[in-house]
Amino acid sequence: MSFKKIFLAILAMAIIGANTTFSKIGLLEFPPLFFSFLRFFFIAPLALFVPRPNISIKLLAGIACSLGCLHIAFVNIGLSLGASASSTSFIIQTGSLFAVFFAYLILNSKPTLLDFLGISLGFFGIILIFSERELSGNITSLSFCLVSAIMWGLGYTLIKKANTNALPITIWMSLLISPFLGLLSYHLEDKNKLIQIFFCASKTAWVTALFSSWISMLGAGGILMYLMRTEEIVKVAPFNMLIPVFGTLTAFLFLDEPLTLRAGIGGSWILLGILTSQYAKPLWKSLRNKASLY
Repeated sequence: MSFKKIFLAILAMAIIGANTTFSKIGLLEFPPLFFSFLRFFFIAPLALFVPRPNISIKLLAGIACSLGCLHIAFVNIGLSLGASASSTSFIIQTGSLFAVFFAYLILNSKPTLLDFLGISLGFFGIILIFSERELSGNITSLSFCLVSAIMWGLGYTLIKKANTNALPITIWMSLLISPFLGLLSYHLEDKNKLIQIFFCASKTAWVTALFSSWISMLGAGGILMYLMRTEEIVKVAPFNMLIPVFGTLTAFLFLDEPLTLRAGIGGSWILLGILTSQYAKPLWKSLRNKASLY
């Protein structure tokens, strides 16, 4: 990869990692479902200029439900209930491990022994994070984040099944899901408080909503789509390991969140599991091919 593309990859991971922290800041003023609604509402108008992706409505609805509604809403609920931004950034990464399971169910892609080893290492990391004493009263919030990761794995698998440009999917997913999240927020969250928040929320809260929508979802997402189209996936994917690094760093800088030793070790086990599941096999094949040349 050229220096320019390496810089873009690091920038995208920094944005995605920081998004968890900025979302937690926005959730100090916005209710979680309303904040989730805003994330998609700001993108939905682009559907006027971008053709609908060439996939079935059923598949698009499945992506919108899993990756849009459940993934985003559940992680915001978890953050609003008290999950730390740093722990959340690690837990969300397990979505790629859950994708192995959904790929087997949906794409008939049989998991390997390395996949099972990676999943086992990742779950050991989750257990460590959940067993952290300082988080003992926060199991519910972390559970929402874990379900969010599961939904990310499902949505990612459905996007792979769609096998088309992800940008139109993101835009039309936003068009489909924003009215539903808006109605859900209206009926489940305090109506009077919503009206008051809409007119009285600080500039900081609105900036976090715009950051989550335009900068993270479209900006960083667009960069990743560009890199995936122009480079081999095996070259781009390892940069995902930087997401929890930036998530932890921004949580420390903006929220003064300390990363406890056990949570840090748990996060390391999750990253090790992802490395094993996603990259050990192609790396081993590459080493064997190079060795055969000598």
